[in-house]
Amino acid sequence: MRPFTGDFVDPETLEKVRAGTLGFLERHEALFHLRRERGFVRECHGDLHTEHIIFEDAALYIFDCIEFNERFRFIDTMSDLAFLVMELIFLEQAPMNSVLLDTYFSFLEDAWGPLLLNFYACYRATVRAKVHAFTAGDPSVPEPQRERSKASSRAYLNLAEELIGRYTRPWLVLTMGLSGTGKTTVARYLGEKSGIDVLSSDAIRKEILKGEEAQAGKWNAGLYHPERRARVYDVMFDKAREALNGGRSICLDASFLDAAQREKALALAEEADASFLALTCHCDEEQVRRFLEERQAAGQDPSDADFSIYLRQKEAFRGWDPIPAYQRFPVDTTGGIPERELTLLSAFVS
Repeated sequence: MRPFTGDFVDPETLEKVRAGTLGFLERHEALFHLRRERGFVRECHGDLHTEHIIFEDAALYIFDCIEFNERFRFIDTMSDLAFLVMELIFLEQAPMNSVLLDTYFSFLEDAWGPLLLNFYACYRATVRAKVHAFTAGDPSVPEPQRERSKASSRAYLNLAEELIGRYTRPWLVLTMGLSGTGKTTVARYLGEKSGIDVLSSDAIRKEILKGEEAQAGKWNAGLYHPERRARVYDVMFDKAREALNGGRSICLDASFLDAAQREKALALAEEADASFLALTCHCDEEQVRRFLEERQAAGQDPSDADFSIYLRQKEAFRGWDPIPAYQRFPVDTTGGIPERELTLLSAFVS
């Protein structure tokens, strides 16, 4: 697109897109190799956008895939989805986009996919900008059509800049799960690798409710009474808000078993224009039991939750709504924390 800079292509915008995409590729090279290892680079549609999708007689039809070029068709599945996502953003169809993403990631196990969407959507927007730029620069095309193409090229390039710029926002990361599932260990590892601060609900609870009895093993009692829990979360959110407003990423280490607290976390990220990710920790139950018993015997951890608390939490657990599926990242700690995945993840939130 460089031949068109100074005419209808803004050189500064183009440079931001170029530098942002090259920087992303360099920073996350290992993740692209992981995608290929795990089978996410495969035969796809290749040209999946709104003009190639129709509803007829209550049925969905997707047509006109790229058959003539394997290089364009054998791609990351997120690159395929990102074309449609980008088009819906361009058409200002945010509600439809949210439904698309939540449905897609509810059915398919692809924890890394959402983290790559903005990169691939930026690429798709840049390609559209380039196509319109060629039309705008073609002297054989009627002038009115050329002017429309100039406007479209500028609009798509501006969108590409906005999409790649999303990776520079601060992050609000939650490490959440039932007691004993390793969320604190995950949070600490992520904090060490990425350099971001970690706020622990257990540490805050001990600090602001100093001197009050924990009543370990008692559900919704003592330090874990609903009113006291709410107070702890409010303090944690206030501290997180201060960090995000200062442009700093933050990790919140807490169970987040109350839907109201999850909703507050989502609202905080939106308020601060921050990227949001919830690491949902889970673990084999026998390992949880052993860990909690050992922790309680050592008596050196800020948490007072024991195995009976875990069982009550498990019984009451109803899922992670309202956090959308595309903003959740499952973390299985049964065999220890997944260091490779967390190291890759740290490159996003640092």
